[in-house]
Amino acid sequence: MKKNINISIFGLNLSTINELKAIIDNILGSDHSIFWTNIADTNLQVLIINHDFFDLPNIRKIKKDHLFILKVANDINLAGQIHEQNLYLPLTNQLPLKNWLVNTVLPSLFPNSTTTYLSENEHRDKIHYTHVQNILLQLKQEETKSKLLLLDGKIQIALIDPLAHTIWFDPNFKKNSNEILQLVHADLNSVVHFRHKHTAQDLQSGLWQWIWDHLSDETPIYHGCYQLKYWPQPAANIDRKNILKLSAYFQQGNSIEYIQQQLEINPDFIQRYLFVSSLLNLIEENSARKTQQYVNQNIDSKNVKHPSNIRNLFSRLRKKLSI
Repeated sequence: MKKNINISIFGLNLSTINELKAIIDNILGSDHSIFWTNIADTNLQVLIINHDFFDLPNIRKIKKDHLFILKVANDINLAGQIHEQNLYLPLTNQLPLKNWLVNTVLPSLFPNSTTTYLSENEHRDKIHYTHVQNILLQLKQEETKSKLLLLDGKIQIALIDPLAHTIWFDPNFKKNSNEILQLVHADLNSVVHFRHKHTAQDLQSGLWQWIWDHLSDETPIYHGCYQLKYWPQPAANIDRKNILKLSAYFQQGNSIEYIQQQLEINPDFIQRYLFVSSLLNLIEENSARKTQQYVNQNIDSKNVKHPSNIRNLFSRLRKKLSI
């Protein structure tokens, strides 16, 4: 039977509230019934609040024992981290929030629960970038018309049809940290199983999303200027908006330094984007001179001949972001 938990989010904009609700529901929803309530609820158990409102008289009145409070503030350098009851936006890393909920909040609210909680450093489904590089290299070198299986030890992760440019993933995959990923030729039973049980996806788009979701935090470090050749097609999750923002900037050809100055996005998030996109040949490195020439030409063109182009670009971006 699911346990009830009463949560209120107060003083934040609607998009941030919806983002937090989606994350918390993903973390707790399978084992708990979450009731989104208001700060006046006498059964309130968790309060997530804008840090600017924390010391208001009305908020002081509701502070009580067994009420867990998390103050939300903006700091790109601490994005996603939790320090002294402060959660820092943007939420480019969900693990600290997840650890706070499952290791601090739940054991106190439900001390007799038999649920096994995650440790601080647990990354059960994360894959080191070198393993991903090896698989992509093997896939590129594979000169075969046969279908392939992506394996984690003996666990079948995906079926790949290189000729049809199609992939089928097992969505329930959990990384076995003791095994190395490998590609093998698929047998008929495995082909039938994957095609019958799972949804076919475009190979490039499917691999991009799967790598993004399962990649460990460590990636190679990129420097310089890059230009996007093809837009990734991210899933409709909390990372999508920032991924599309980066795509819009890199499509024009820009330096990493410039993008970091323009966008409030964690540098590690940008490095992750560059690694996954480079691995799948969606982006290429440009010289600084070539990038600057491209930018100057476009600025001159837009200022003199096409003043509406900038508005059109951001209009298209807003449609992609659904805002």
